[in-house]
Amino acid sequence: MTVCLVLLTCTGTALGQFEPNDDFGSRAVLDPSVRTVSDSLTAGAPGGGPDTTLGAFTAAGSLIEYNDDGSPYGDGYASALYDVSVNADGSIRLKVSGAQDYDFDGSDDYWGTPHEQAGPYDLYVTVFDSGDVQIGSHALNGTLTAGGVLSHTLSGYGYGASDYFQALIDNTPGGAEDRMDWMTFTGLSAGAHFEARTVAVAGQFDTVLGWFDNDGVVIEYDDDGAGGLFSRIGGTVPGDGKLNLTVTGYADFLFQGDHSQSGNYTLELLLPPGGDANLDGMVDGLDYNTWSLNYLMEEMLWIEGDFNDDGVIDGLDYNLWSLNYHYGYPEGAAVPEPVTAVLLVPAGLMAALRRRRRGAREVRP
Repeated sequence: MTVCLVLLTCTGTALGQFEPNDDFGSRAVLDPSVRTVSDSLTAGAPGGGPDTTLGAFTAAGSLIEYNDDGSPYGDGYASALYDVSVNADGSIRLKVSGAQDYDFDGSDDYWGTPHEQAGPYDLYVTVFDSGDVQIGSHALNGTLTAGGVLSHTLSGYGYGASDYFQALIDNTPGGAEDRMDWMTFTGLSAGAHFEARTVAVAGQFDTVLGWFDNDGVVIEYDDDGAGGLFSRIGGTVPGDGKLNLTVTGYADFLFQGDHSQSGNYTLELLLPPGGDANLDGMVDGLDYNTWSLNYLMEEMLWIEGDFNDDGVIDGLDYNLWSLNYHYGYPEGAAVPEPVTAVLLVPAGLMAALRRRRRGAREVRP
């Protein structure tokens, strides 16, 4: 992974000590000065791993169900469970054993001898509420030994009996060395607007970008929001001044490293001033023109003129633009001006609104 300290003046500092950062738990915590990351990812590649059996258990230890070869990951011999209810105590209890050990005692049920499966695996658990909304994501791992049975328990996460989960094993975790990059940007101003985006580089590939909370639960993800094959997420910096982001390839929307994309990417994190719609670090007439073209539109983005992130483009956004007008320009520099004819119309609307806003609790011209 390479990081750049100042956008557009990158010197390419190497951060090799952060690899592998292929899951949330091993994410790279970046220095507060870092705002740009450049790296490459590789596609999944089967490599031959242990033939697993995966089981879900109650809090009392009773087997709920098991699976042998149902996972979409790995070499075809990895296991998966789907739509299993969370236990009444809010726990998820799983066991991994070798092929044909359906009672999870370490023995091959057909031959009556200890199973012979051995090797590392990754176990991905995704939790959903009763409305099918994802509320949790966990990346676990283990190394199976011949005759061995490994247990994995998730508890204390606030899950309930009305929630359900899926659990997928990848039995070839070494088959793709760098399928995802997880990172935490630090030292940001809480409450500030951010824009994160992947940009075109040589050897480009189709990216997916994700934003996660501090528990590893996805907040938002995007495929092609930055145009072409590139991704974009905009939002508000959390109270701790940190952003957890991950880059993976299309169509890895579960963020488990399952994709066929390979190549280089650059991830930019921008903290634009209020009114900077085109993200060039300056507030000028070009940004005003964007605001005016989308005036009174709803469900809009910062880059379309919604500078206070309330989803509506209105006079409140104009106020932010006007307060920062000329931001980023040295004194005496030529500044692109707004289209004058367009400027007069919203100004008239705003004047009319001011005459009728008495008693209004919120103003949206």
